[in-house]
Parts: sequence; C-alpha cells; structure tokens
Amino acid sequence: MGEPRQGGLKLFFDRCVGKNVPLALRQVGFDVVYFQEAYSTQLETGDEFWIAEQTTNGRLLVTMDKRIRTRPAERARFVTAGARAIFLNGQQKQAETLRQIVTYWTRIEAAVASTPAPFIYYLHPSGKLSQIFPES
Repeated sequence: MGEPRQGGLKLFFDRCVGKNVPLALRQVGFDVVYFQEAYSTQLETGDEFWIAEQTTNGRLLVTMDKRIRTRPAERARFVTAGARAIFLNGQQKQAETLRQIVTYWTRIEAAVASTPAPFIYYLHPSGKLSQIFPES
C-alpha cells in the first residue's frame, strides 16, 4: 500500500469500526487510537463521553455510526465539542475500508484542513467525500 502522507492528523476509531483497520493503519505510520484500547469498560462509555474526550485530544473521529448526527444528546455533544468526523460505509469488508482510507488520504486531509468544525464527511466507496453535517 505504500507509505501514506499522514501529516499531523490524529484519528480515533469508534467501536463499530473494530480494531483491525486502525491497527493496520498504525503499522504504516498513522497516529490512531481505537475505542477498545482507549476505554476498558465499553458499556459505561457512552458516545457523548468519547466524542467530547477524543475531540479535546485533537482527534478526527472515524465511525460507521451515522446516528451520531440524529440522536439529540450525541448531536449536541458533537456540536458543542466542535468535533470533526468521517463516516465510513459499514457495508464493506475491512480490507476495502483500509484501502479507501489509504488511497483517499490526501483528499481526507484536504477536506479536514479546509472545513471549520464541527463537521461530518461521508467517505463514499468511490472515494468521493460528501459533507453531510452541517447541512447546507
């Protein structure tokens, strides 16, 4: 896959993504933390908590949980924290998710650098990035 130009962007992977994709990205130089290593008690760590904490830690949130933008408490915490997120397609294999992130990394970095927080982008399987929050 080659060495991605990772820059200074730090990533946090939600529990729904699992640990295989972030571990593989770490092996090629990405600065990643995944849910299962950051929080030992998953059942007691609500989305509102990790959204705020990982945003404070300067991390771009990577998730497949698109309900974050529609659940009132999570959405409110996302906005007040000034969070930044990339939503991934949850219908594909982990290897494809990994390929997408590495292949379209430069595109992801550019979108993150040019968009004021809070924001959410959706990474389409084609590599297209669509801003889905805030709504236009």
